[in-house]
Amino acid sequence: MTQSTKVVLRSTVLHRGAAWILHPVVTVLERLRIDPNWVTGFSAVFALGVGYALWMGSWWAAVLLLAANGICDVVDGELARLLDASGSRKMYLKQMGYILDGLIDRIADLFIFTGLIMRTIRMYPADGFEERVLVFGLVIALGSHIISSYLRATLEKHGHTFKKQQRPLTRAGFHVAVIVVCLCTRYVQYDELTVFFWVSLFTVCALTVYVLVKRMIEAYKIFSALDTS
Repeated sequence: MTQSTKVVLRSTVLHRGAAWILHPVVTVLERLRIDPNWVTGFSAVFALGVGYALWMGSWWAAVLLLAANGICDVVDGELARLLDASGSRKMYLKQMGYILDGLIDRIADLFIFTGLIMRTIRMYPADGFEERVLVFGLVIALGSHIISSYLRATLEKHGHTFKKQQRPLTRAGFHVAVIVVCLCTRYVQYDELTVFFWVSLFTVCALTVYVLVKRMIEAYKIFSALDTS
């Protein structure tokens, strides 16, 4: 195994598999000296497309664009590692990339959540209890996700890190939940409100709230350890 391959492979099984599949793409981009920040920017464009496709009810377009967003999310990180390992990337680009990657991820998730909320309002105007619950649940999920991301970024800024597996699995789980929403809403209809649409949205909401609670517990443990040290 070459040194560049070792750099590409990440610590989680999920990203190891994705990086292995996308390794030829990453290698070509490295040889072309394409800066990872450009790839990160394209991921935001795809995420905007996902949000718009969800809003318009173009479910297959949303799934494909979401896949493209996920590919960019993997490629930009692996490309940055290769260029950083070879020393061919300027320091200011490395620092900019670190900030830009986290910022674009949050913006991308905001686009996707907004698309889900707008589609829910469009499908089920908020004139009944069930419809209000759907919209309220998605707003809670969006708020939980933003707070969770801010908490993570704040602690990492001060030198505290969460488990390596947490972010990739969480983001992958969120993407899977969105895909389930798309497919179930496209193919499974039950009276006025799709049962599976409810289940899928509940999964998205529960996932984001669970991660927020888990990170708050980990933050409490970190500060408790500092207090006793």
